[in-house]
Amino acid sequence: MINNRIFSQIERLRLHPNEQIIITHYEQVTGNSFKRFDLLALKEAVQSATPAQIMNAISTLHKKYPERYTHFSYVNPYLRIYKKNRKGDKNE
Repeated sequence: MINNRIFSQIERLRLHPNEQIIITHYEQVTGNSFKRFDLLALKEAVQSATPAQIMNAISTLHKKYPERYTHFSYVNPYLRIYKKNRKGDKNE
């Protein structure tokens, strides 16, 4: 069974620089450490939005709902909305 442990510095160096920036921002804003299971949510988020949009969503959600914002995957539904608006699919 895979354990949900904290991401090490060596594992972070293997990631894309944009992903490293997002992880650093997430840890600074929320105070939570980035876990291994959050990596799947991060990969999905990077495909659907730009790093600036992701960091903006992290800051906004943590400011509005700090008690509910306990892991990184909480931001993904909001990033899907960004993707729809960016592609022009507002009615779907």
